[in-house]
Amino acid sequence: MPCNRFIIILCFLLFTHPFAEGQSKNYTLKGHIYIRGGDKYPYQLIFNINGDVVIGYSVTKWPNAVEPRIKIRGQIDFKQHTLLYRETEIITALPLAGNMCLVDTKLKYVLRGGRYFIFGTFTGKDKNNKTCGEGAIEFEEPYVPGSLFYPDTVTNKKTAASQPLVTLPAAKKQKDTLAVSEVPDEIIGGYHKITEGVPQHLTWNTGYCNIQVWDGGVIDGDVITILLNGKEVLTNYTLTKTKKQLFLTLTEKINTITIVAGDEGTAPPNTAQMILYDGPIQHEILAFNKEGKTASIVITKNTNDRK
Repeated sequence: MPCNRFIIILCFLLFTHPFAEGQSKNYTLKGHIYIRGGDKYPYQLIFNINGDVVIGYSVTKWPNAVEPRIKIRGQIDFKQHTLLYRETEIITALPLAGNMCLVDTKLKYVLRGGRYFIFGTFTGKDKNNKTCGEGAIEFEEPYVPGSLFYPDTVTNKKTAASQPLVTLPAAKKQKDTLAVSEVPDEIIGGYHKITEGVPQHLTWNTGYCNIQVWDGGVIDGDVITILLNGKEVLTNYTLTKTKKQLFLTLTEKINTITIVAGDEGTAPPNTAQMILYDGPIQHEILAFNKEGKTASIVITKNTNDRK
């Protein structure tokens, strides 16, 4: 986050605050916070609900094992499937004074395959309510007795049957040579094929894009570089079966993701299997090219999206 939050957090001394003591029941959501620029950190909400009012605190787990806790207050709407909250006050000891960048967000939750996915973008606000950062937040919650959203049977009936699952499919074992033996814009195994001169155009609903990229075929040493609007976000990366995750903030009305083919490996051409997440919606892409060539994904945001 482009603010003072990271500098201050390095100076935190973690202590246990009696904020949650005496509570009859706490709900916990576990997920991640994505900071504009690509950083990702484990992030939790621990809270109680009184009517529709949410009161509790957030916990961010930083690499240095410090876990700053910040009070939150918000509102949950079970009919609209939204969770609105704002971080209001830090409750971890601060040896140094500073200007914290606090989360202000409205999240949407949907049921997918027996699990709830809670997601949305956020802005960071300082003590003067000025914007000091942005990014996205995502949680996962099982649909089981005792969980926060378990009584929400209306969503279970309507959403589960009508929406695709937000699950990461296993990498499909495809030979790289298939990429050039078929029509470029043909859909192979559910994946839209793109190559130089054959871009993929997508309409987008959110202000960010999560990308999973891997080699779903022959693991032969394919190397790629990915650019967002001409700026490198992944450089000379060797693809494996393990999915590499990127978080991109879409700052323009029209955003172009470019995949540059590097080394083609031992089984040409260069192939990269990708899933792009627009909130709960996923787009499956198979990019292939000869070394030095590029493939493009053009994302046009809806005019009513939340940045």
